[in-house]
Formats: sequence, structure tokens, C-alpha cells
Amino acid sequence: MTLSKLAEFSTADALEILQRFAEADILDKVKNKAAFLSGICHRFRDKSDKKARDTKKQEKLEISLLNQEEGIAELADDEKEKLIDLDSFTGLGFRV
Repeated sequence: MTLSKLAEFSTADALEILQRFAEADILDKVKNKAAFLSGICHRFRDKSDKKARDTKKQEKLEISLLNQEEGIAELADDEKEKLIDLDSFTGLGFRV
């Protein structure tokens, strides 16, 4: 089961996970090595997910700054709801 979790990662990430497992100072004291490896996989995934969220947040900030520089205004959520539904004009939302 734990080895199948490694297959979910790229080869480079899986090798890094196995290296962390092999270099663990407490490995000789761990009774359930499969659970220990599974925990490393979970922490690695959580760390990767956090990096992805941080990157996305940074990209949104950069887009917002570029929009401000160009004079492009971002609509608030309530303003977006007021926009005209184009489907009603194209006939997709119209029933006869």
C-alpha cells in the first residue's frame, strides 16, 4: 500500500521521499516502517500543496498589480452577479 503511494509522485519526488526515509535518524527505533514512510509521503504532499497555494496567491497578487498599473478594474463579487447573462441573448437559455 505504501509503495503504491510513492507511485503518485514524480520519480524525482519519490526518490527524495525514499532518501528522507533512509536518512531518518530514528529508523532503527521505528516499529511500523510502512506507516513511517506513509507519514513522510503525507508531509511531502502537504508541503508541495502549500507551495502550490503560495505560488497561486503570488500570481494573483502580480496580476492584480499589473491590472492596477494598466487601469483595469477588478469587479467585486456583487458587481459580477449584476452582469448580463449572455446565454439569454444567444438563445441557449431561451425556451420556446
